[in-house]
Amino acid sequence: MRAMGTADSFIRACWLSWLAVQTADRAEVVTALGLTDVRETSWAEGVALIDELAHDEEEPFSTVVVAPPLQG
Repeated sequence: MRAMGTADSFIRACWLSWLAVQTADRAEVVTALGLTDVRETSWAEGVALIDELAHDEEEPFSTVVVAPPLQG
C-alpha cells in the first residue's frame, strides 16, 4: 500500500468514503455528482478539511472533496 501526500498531509479521518473516477477533469466530476457551493482546493487543504469535518458531531458527512488527479 502506498500513502498519498507528503508526511504532513496524510488523511487521518476515521470515516471516509472514496469514489475513484477515471478522469483528470475535476469540473466533470463536480457536474456529474451535482455538487454545489464548489471551491478549488489543494491536496493539503483537502486533507485538513477532511480531518476537521470527519470529527464534526453535527455534520460529519457534509462535504465532498474532489482531489486533484493522482498518479498510480
